[in-house]
Amino acid sequence: MLVVAAGVAFVIWSLAAENRELSAEITDLYAQLSSLQETTALQISIADGDTIPDTPVVGLAGETAELADLVSRGGVIAFLTTTCPYCKEMLPAWGELSREYAERGVPFVGVMLNTLEDTQQYVTEHDVDFPLWAPADPAAVGFAVAVVPYTVLVEPGGVIGGVWEGVLEESEITVVSAALNDGVFETQQMLSGSSAGDPGDGLDTAPDTDAASGQ
Repeated sequence: MLVVAAGVAFVIWSLAAENRELSAEITDLYAQLSSLQETTALQISIADGDTIPDTPVVGLAGETAELADLVSRGGVIAFLTTTCPYCKEMLPAWGELSREYAERGVPFVGVMLNTLEDTQQYVTEHDVDFPLWAPADPAAVGFAVAVVPYTVLVEPGGVIGGVWEGVLEESEITVVSAALNDGVFETQQMLSGSSAGDPGDGLDTAPDTDAASGQ
């Protein structure tokens, strides 16, 4: 009888100990969740109407810059990650936009949301033909991107004029191009003192399209 009682007592003690450990783990998880929520609340979103934050980024050769400075006169930012298959699918379209508007002085900037080392490895393994940067500190990028791939139109002054989540359809790429022509390229032409309608400037007539309609 004593042996049975001792056995029951041991089982109760073991269950109580496991319960205390489980309670401690749950408390720790709640603390981590609370910390994550506070961190997320402090992040700057990348959404239509926001302003591109002054976030330090580093280039493939180790050069540093502020993300806002790279597109201060307008342009496009493409956010991606090394593990995103849809980002890989977007590389040709992004590359085409980059080549077309690089000739017009409109920057196209890729931001890999990974470490510089991972970004460099990605470039060696894939056909990336546009400038690619990584956050100087991936653990504290200072902004929140909802999904990747994420294409962002930046108007002169750093204000976001449109965002496109996921893989761009052909019609959405047309909208991005039209918005660049109407809102960014023409402004840059005026800032540089030349006219967007000058003969030989390579500018196709684009419809008067609101960039936000592409969302």
